[in-house]
Amino acid sequence: MRIFNTMKCFKNVLKAVFLLVITSLTAQQLQVADSLLKKDYKVLDSLYYVHEYTEKGKLYIIAYLEKAKLEDDIEKTLIGYHLLADFYDNDYELGTQYIDSAITLASKTSFKNKSYPAALYGRKATIERFGGNFQNALYYLLKNLELANLDPNGLQMTYFNHNIGLIKRDYGDFEGAKSIFKKNLKFDRNYLKENPEDDRGFFDSSILSLHELVRTYRLNKEIDSAKILNDEGLSTGVNSIFGYLLILNDGILDYYSNDFRNSIEKITSVLPRVSNVKNRDEFEVYNLIDAYFYLGKSYEGLNDQEQKLFYYEKIDSLTEISNYLIPETKQTYLELAEHYKQLNDSEKQLKYLDKLFYIDSILDTNYKYVNDKLETDYDIPNLIRDKEILIDTLKDENVKTARTRLLVTILLSVSLFGLFFFYYRQKRYRKKFELLLAKGNEKEQEENLNLEKKQIADVSEATVAHLIASLQKFEDNERFLKTNLSLDKLAKSFKTNSKYLSIVINHIKHKNVSQYINDLRIDYVIRKLKQDSKFRKFTIKAIANEIGFNTDQAFSKAFYKKTGISPSYFIKELEKTSSLKKK
Repeated sequence: MRIFNTMKCFKNVLKAVFLLVITSLTAQQLQVADSLLKKDYKVLDSLYYVHEYTEKGKLYIIAYLEKAKLEDDIEKTLIGYHLLADFYDNDYELGTQYIDSAITLASKTSFKNKSYPAALYGRKATIERFGGNFQNALYYLLKNLELANLDPNGLQMTYFNHNIGLIKRDYGDFEGAKSIFKKNLKFDRNYLKENPEDDRGFFDSSILSLHELVRTYRLNKEIDSAKILNDEGLSTGVNSIFGYLLILNDGILDYYSNDFRNSIEKITSVLPRVSNVKNRDEFEVYNLIDAYFYLGKSYEGLNDQEQKLFYYEKIDSLTEISNYLIPETKQTYLELAEHYKQLNDSEKQLKYLDKLFYIDSILDTNYKYVNDKLETDYDIPNLIRDKEILIDTLKDENVKTARTRLLVTILLSVSLFGLFFFYYRQKRYRKKFELLLAKGNEKEQEENLNLEKKQIADVSEATVAHLIASLQKFEDNERFLKTNLSLDKLAKSFKTNSKYLSIVINHIKHKNVSQYINDLRIDYVIRKLKQDSKFRKFTIKAIANEIGFNTDQAFSKAFYKKTGISPSYFIKELEKTSSLKKK
């Protein structure tokens, strides 16, 4: 954190000086732009867009703004500030200066029309997002929505939703982001279907939405879904202006298949496009971070430490310039700290740990997303301990020796205990697996549903008999595999009330309705996994969906609760057993 704070102070001083220089230069430019002041606003606007995002183009915006000020035209002044803020949207300080000037003017004059001040808050949100200030970006986007009269099914709302989707994803709300990008993709495709000869850029927009959806799937660890969707995009959209992003996705997904060389080849082929900051309509910092990160990871997979380090340090440089912080940035600093730890370079290890802690504090404050791999492989308490040890060791080499010995002793003890515990747990899991394997494949009846012998207080015998028969039919027809089952839905299908059904299930099955349904599903899936080798090839998520669970986490939890082992362990051991039988 010390390093980051020092750098930020230095950068702020430089930016302050730079702003003074720019202000001075702007004043000079305004003086030499007198010949342009006589031109019509539409002409100046057109000339700017011919030279958009160039120094020559900037002269036309400055002339536009100065003309508006001289004529005391508030709307045109707001447009001039807006255009300058757009011109500097990749420079946080300057972009903020101009858009804030516009917002202040609109507020003081209470100016309002169809576009302003709503559009100003939209631009402010974009600048904040590019600057990595996601909370501020969300605030100004919502302010934009509050003031703008947007058609819920129109193009502007689609653009607005796109930006909300990006922020939701950065916050870790992957389900919310997926929903938005799916709707946008559907909107674009419907327009193209209805207007095949007039796409107005909707084809490129659809490819961008598809790319963002693929990236969201990947971040949510839905690699299969990401691969299927990206392949669909590659088959039709590789020639789009955003086609290179599909190739970037393809290279990243190759990394997940351990195809490191293809991953490097594909990502490298589009790196010039991904890293082209001058291409303002396409450039996004997170795409460049993705490219560098997975190049580093792929070179690591090939044991090329030099290239791995090269790309991780590029992310470090990019972070210092842009302040755009995402979990991949956090993972990068972990990798750098670990690299220098292996080289016994304590100073550099401490440097990157400092940066890691700074980023971690920002992410923990602003994001809901938690990088599972980081927390599992190198959790924060251990990093704090390592950092404290490093600070002490840099002060006193004698302390280093003593602490190292102590640390080695502790780690050795912990490792031995860990090995013992791992052995004990594996042995216990194996016993439970063998018990499951030994059970027959026929449907197990937990209770003998004898209609005559069941007498339950507060429920008539006729109702009990009806419900037992209904439950038997429910089990025989495997209706428990349907999703979103509940006590109320089940009672309604049995033509009874939920109170009676709950009492009968509790009395007969000795469990509540949710546990009863989950146990039926687990018994079913155990039989099916034992009998169907193809079913064992499904992902845990696919199996969960197949048997009625809404999430793979809910399925794994229910499976473990009933069997004492995880479904992935059970499937792995089944495959081993099957292979042995074949031999």
